[in-house]
Amino acid sequence: MAALVLLILLLIPMGRVLAGLFSAHVSHRDAASPVSGTSLPGQMPTPTPASLTKEYIYAGGQLVATEEPTGGGSSTLSAPATLIASGASGPQVYVSWAASTGGNVDHYQVERSQNISSGFTVVSSNLTGISFNDTTVTPGMAYLYRVRALDASGNASPYSNLDYATAMVFQPIVAHSTTIKAQDFNDLRDAVNAVRALANLQPFNWTAPAPVHNGPIKATHIQQLRSNIDQALQALSGQQIGSATSYLSQAYTDPTINSTTSTPVRKVHLTEVRDRVRGYQLP
Repeated sequence: MAALVLLILLLIPMGRVLAGLFSAHVSHRDAASPVSGTSLPGQMPTPTPASLTKEYIYAGGQLVATEEPTGGGSSTLSAPATLIASGASGPQVYVSWAASTGGNVDHYQVERSQNISSGFTVVSSNLTGISFNDTTVTPGMAYLYRVRALDASGNASPYSNLDYATAMVFQPIVAHSTTIKAQDFNDLRDAVNAVRALANLQPFNWTAPAPVHNGPIKATHIQQLRSNIDQALQALSGQQIGSATSYLSQAYTDPTINSTTSTPVRKVHLTEVRDRVRGYQLP
């Protein structure tokens, strides 16, 4: 009996010690509904945190430390605005945007994608300016771009608008001087197909005989370029890409070109499609 009483006396303090250890380190971080007045038997209630943006550490029901979060919290930074992407010489893609406001921007992060159905990849993670030359593009590919701002704690703004560009360089066409060649049309078809791939569409090919050296340029070649780039822009517009929507609202010069209109092929017919693929035109 004496041994049993001794065992009980030993267990009682041990239980209190274990309970004390269990409640010695309690913290609240960004809780939507913090628990107030919670405690274990024999312990003082844990006070409700005064701020939900800090970590509160308690021991024995007493506040012993606070800790500021280091990233992952909310940000007051606005989304960078009016992002514009366009093909540049190299080839490369030049991206610019309006600065984020509403707080202290530490840097910007630029991301790109090769398809509206796939994710984005960071191509520059520590920019302090509001423009970026993407020299890592693959010639002949089209890309989507977006950017966001981050503060010194790593808190990020919402993303900017999306915009697209094609890493394609076109040879210059001078009105009343340059002879438009079959290669100009085939290069433009490749650029249109790059934007179609970005929009998750199949490539197109000429339904009429393809343009050939010293061969005729047909009205259907112009019409096919227009209809296929516009189909891609419709898909991009559905992803809230404003530049695609803007181009779709613009009428083509000589909207109807066919064998009965006797309309000659003009520089503007090609440059309008070039603008819509957003490649780079040499001066």
